[in-house]
Amino acid sequence: MEDRLLASQIGFRPGDSMVFLAGRREDKDAPLVLEILQNKKVVVRQTMTLWGEKWGETYYLAQLEKSLPEGTYFCRLQGSRLQTPFQVEPGIFRKKTLMLTSVCQLEMKKGDKMGWQDCGSDLRAVEGHAVQLLGLVESFQAFEKEFTDRQRKQFLEHIVRGADYLVLCQRKDGSFVNEYYAEHS
Repeated sequence: MEDRLLASQIGFRPGDSMVFLAGRREDKDAPLVLEILQNKKVVVRQTMTLWGEKWGETYYLAQLEKSLPEGTYFCRLQGSRLQTPFQVEPGIFRKKTLMLTSVCQLEMKKGDKMGWQDCGSDLRAVEGHAVQLLGLVESFQAFEKEFTDRQRKQFLEHIVRGADYLVLCQRKDGSFVNEYYAEHS
């Protein structure tokens, strides 16, 4: 089995340190070397350090303390032809990932009931809603100035939806039911 290299699918912001992880099942004592390329030229070459073992694999870590300039790069393990692309760009999380992993995903989890359904079932557990709501509120506060009017509206609609569901799940004594529809069916 070939070694695997794991890199951020979101990308990196200029100025941030960058972490890369590699997994290996065989030849655990041979060094793993991370290469980062731009325009087919190696711009970083770094020996990875042992991180530990998990799930039958040995993992190695490379952390670049110095950020790369803005641009498109590829990472690979030395000797491998497999390359993984990544971006270094200001605001990359907000631009490429935030909407997809928050309100766009929640749109698909609404259904015809209050709150958002859990993955794989129509249950709507209160704990997941509370965590999701906190994430939505924090993201809204962090990025609101950069949102379009449509993005702002989408966030606010889901914040209200999550808050309304938590209110629905709260009992008169202040405690919460785990799942409103399971308790009221």
